[in-house]
Amino acid sequence: MTALVREDLEHLLRHAGFGEDERTIERYWMKRFATREAAIDAVVDYRANSKGLKSADSSTDLELEWLDRMASSKSPLEEKLQLFWHSHFATQAEGAGVTIYSLVQQWSAIRALARGDFQALVMAIAKSPATIRFLDNESNRAGSPNENFAREVMELYTVGVHGGYTQDDVVSAARAFTGWRREGDMYRDAVFAFRDRDHDTDPKSFGALFGDQTIPNMGLGDGEWVIQRLTETRSCAEFLAQKLWQFFGYPMPAFDPANPPAHVQDLANVYLASGRSVAEVLRALFNHPEFWSETARRSAIKSPVELYVGMRRMLRPKVSQKKIIWEITGLLRGMGQSLFNPPTVAGWDGHLHWITTASLALRYRLANRIATGRESDVSFDVLKLFRKFEAPTAPRFSEAVVDRVLRLLQLDRVAAAQRQAMADYLDTPSGGGPTTPGTVQPGSFSLVEITEEVETKLRGVFYLALALPEYQLA
Repeated sequence: MTALVREDLEHLLRHAGFGEDERTIERYWMKRFATREAAIDAVVDYRANSKGLKSADSSTDLELEWLDRMASSKSPLEEKLQLFWHSHFATQAEGAGVTIYSLVQQWSAIRALARGDFQALVMAIAKSPATIRFLDNESNRAGSPNENFAREVMELYTVGVHGGYTQDDVVSAARAFTGWRREGDMYRDAVFAFRDRDHDTDPKSFGALFGDQTIPNMGLGDGEWVIQRLTETRSCAEFLAQKLWQFFGYPMPAFDPANPPAHVQDLANVYLASGRSVAEVLRALFNHPEFWSETARRSAIKSPVELYVGMRRMLRPKVSQKKIIWEITGLLRGMGQSLFNPPTVAGWDGHLHWITTASLALRYRLANRIATGRESDVSFDVLKLFRKFEAPTAPRFSEAVVDRVLRLLQLDRVAAAQRQAMADYLDTPSGGGPTTPGTVQPGSFSLVEITEEVETKLRGVFYLALALPEYQLA
């Protein structure tokens, strides 16, 4: 057992969730759990919230509802894992006739099976009306197979593009999935259905990945057999292990599927030994020594959603829904992430793809909205965070305030020059914003008298901290 220290706990909660505020860390986590292992078990064995999303009028309504749930959930891993699967099983609301109703269905199916048997999860998503419509399996019929659905089940859902399947396997799998359709209205009561008259009843032969087997006609069972075989392979174990690691651990830009690193192989072993349990793979991931290495700390670029939700969880601002629809979702979309509308069938690329000149400017804009409350219905009580503040011995009071802000945001590794610049900002009288030039007057900043300028300065230093490169990293 390893004693739980605060820095390690914060690292865990940033990766298994979105980060937590000081009060939650001190009064819940640090008081209840003495060891790292106990904290990990509490994170993984969360109490599930089975409540689904409301079937709304638009994907923006769904996005706002889910963002609020991410920001307030007592089980952040549940939401973070849902976000992972949302990209893994990417389905676009704005394409291929997919409806809001069917998206809510698919989202709920993921919710129910997110940390269980991966095979059951893939089976449920493959039978989701939204998936069948999005991947065009309704046109997949005997005598005229459509390979798209079968190829994506292999390439994106189970074994990856280098997973060992062949073009002949794709053709045979496409034939196996003939007849997999949906019935009912996509807007109100669509369900999965198997249409026997559309199914290819001839035997289907598969290569080495499937054990060089030929299967007789089993009707619906043909497609189910394909999913069962795929999810039981070593290729699937390693593919899922590396995707989970890159999302919850750290990015591996040079990842070689033919030679996965030891920590990925370790997770793949757990997947196979546990009956394909996602929960056990995550437990092994968070307990793995590599997860606690320096390589894993502050090395993953936060997605726009992670960035925004993390700000809300750490600062607990009040949120009004009136203007936030256009404000926050517009910023997230501009930064490259719009929930329920992934860019491609492969989901979001993530990591370095999150940072461009344009998206970085929008990250700063989001930080400004949250910190200052300007032009936004999201604002936090900055003075509340300093009501019981007693500055430790420091050459300048402003330096103690900067230390307090950085500690609240878990930014303990900020360089001295950056800290100094933030303290200088506090000690520079101004009527403008955080970047207003002026003359530094060391020791001039004080919280003895709370004026409008003092509050503006405090909000400004939060903005500077939220805009730091270090805050963009989990």
